[in-house]
Amino acid sequence: MSALPSVMVFVGNSGVGKSSFIHRFCYDRFLAELNATIGK
Repeated sequence: MSALPSVMVFVGNSGVGKSSFIHRFCYDRFLAELNATIGK
């Protein structure tokens, strides 16, 4: 059985942890200090 492609969209206010959540999901590691992305 082949995997189906999927798309996820994360929206929210700046500083709520979207990037941290994505990093945790993809790499199974939590970074307590993550540099701010575009929403400084």
